[in-house]
Amino acid sequence: MIEGVYEPCGKVIVKTLTNMPYSVRHVIDLWYYQHPELSVTSVYLQDNGGKEQKLAAGDKNVGGYISTLVASDPTARQAAKALESEGAKVFAVGGAVRDAMLGKEPKDIDLMVSGKTPAEVQAILSLLPGHVNLTGKDFGVFRYQNDRSEVEIALPRREKSTGEGHKDFNVQADPHMTPQEDLWRRDFTANAMAVNLGNG
Repeated sequence: MIEGVYEPCGKVIVKTLTNMPYSVRHVIDLWYYQHPELSVTSVYLQDNGGKEQKLAAGDKNVGGYISTLVASDPTARQAAKALESEGAKVFAVGGAVRDAMLGKEPKDIDLMVSGKTPAEVQAILSLLPGHVNLTGKDFGVFRYQNDRSEVEIALPRREKSTGEGHKDFNVQADPHMTPQEDLWRRDFTANAMAVNLGNG
């Protein structure tokens, strides 16, 4: 059960019997849809004693915030846990981390997995409920879909320009690359960020 109330100055209080953050996330998504002119500036979790914990990212808690977002997304959480249980390292990468650094609510979460080949990643994800699609063998990018939700999971990869400008690239996945090597090739410095979900 979820109950929401509005208070002056744009404060929204959401009460729920569950401690799973995705229920709150769905209410916020609905609120965004109904009020596109407004934005969420901060999110707090309040316990039964009235103590508040800031969930929206500050400069010191981006890792914890991103880990909470992944835990609140059933599809991303399932994929990350399955991969980690098989010894892979899993990272949230790109725009979600950038948005968290800016104190914004990320729209979606992309994952990167290292230490497993594309075939191993596909085998692990195929054991989960839902569907797994491989986006190009060389790219090493998977889309895992379950219950109308989707998460993109990529292996670290190298890109080499084969044409003029930013158009043609030779892309090769490499499960043994470090996350830092993968981030180096990303097009925008603002997206060259990752959070290790194993330790936040």
